[in-house]
Amino acid sequence: MCTLPTATKVVSHLIEKLPGSVGDKAPPADVIVNIIAVLNNLVVESPMAARDIVYFDGLRKLFFIKKRRDSSDNEKSSRAAASLLGNMWQYTKLHRDFKMVCTHSRASRSQWADP
Repeated sequence: MCTLPTATKVVSHLIEKLPGSVGDKAPPADVIVNIIAVLNNLVVESPMAARDIVYFDGLRKLFFIKKRRDSSDNEKSSRAAASLLGNMWQYTKLHRDFKMVCTHSRASRSQWADP
């Protein structure tokens, strides 16, 4: 397992690789899925990783990825993002951050995680 400072550095670099809007250069979908899987493992291990994802603008990017379902590859990354968002939602201290991102993007609670 990563030490806390190392995990923070990893989170920032991984979030940096994720697309956050239509015009962003995005890595292939399988790379996005793997990045999200690493982030998910960090979040399951530590609430600090979830906090770092929020700090480095990861929520906005994860919501963007979650909403993209225009191909089978994007469907896979969308499901991965939904899983990570669901695990992050378990940390109640982040609920306000979720609500701020959702209010800003006019998203409904149903977009946070799949049931």
